[in-house]
Amino acid sequence: MTDKFTVVMGGNFDPPHIGHFFCVANLLNCKDVEEVWLVPAGDWRYDKKPVVSANHRVKMLEIALAELSLEERTVISKKQLEGKDKCYTYDLLTAFSKEFKEKNFAFAIGEDRLSDLVNWYNYKELIKQFKFFVIPREEKEGSFLREAKKILKEIELVYLKNAPTCSVSSTYLRQLIKEGKVILPFITPKVSSYIVKNGLYR
Repeated sequence: MTDKFTVVMGGNFDPPHIGHFFCVANLLNCKDVEEVWLVPAGDWRYDKKPVVSANHRVKMLEIALAELSLEERTVISKKQLEGKDKCYTYDLLTAFSKEFKEKNFAFAIGEDRLSDLVNWYNYKELIKQFKFFVIPREEKEGSFLREAKKILKEIELVYLKNAPTCSVSSTYLRQLIKEGKVILPFITPKVSSYIVKNGLYR
């Protein structure tokens, strides 16, 4: 097994935007990171159900990674798109570890989600078995860490201190698209063209 980490980063990517790729670049710039695996959520997701199909979201990710020259060390995994059942983070990382025994998997999480980890499925085994790479939130760097005191005593993490951030949401961008407003540079030009060509988010 390699000493470097393959960091798994989940999300709807609906659409993928520059904030996602800030995170990818920050992770790839960590000396301990070998690759980043992007895992689009399945259509089963109950809390933030994707707006467009998995095929469109994967295609937009492929376009953006090529456009930004990030595809060499960034993999798009369709693991969560394979079935209709829920796939929890613990199950996902465990499945990856069994299938790719030569890789050392970790998980990327937003700083604002840390305190909620105690509510995740099988969280004790999750934080025991896997390292977390924590992505800071703009203008509040470190504040969420203080709120997550309980979990910090048990978890092994790498905090991407001083990493540049971009605070933009897919929800906000979908609204801009619906209203026919400017979405560049929040979304890459080729992804923007793909959205227009396929009439997405209208």
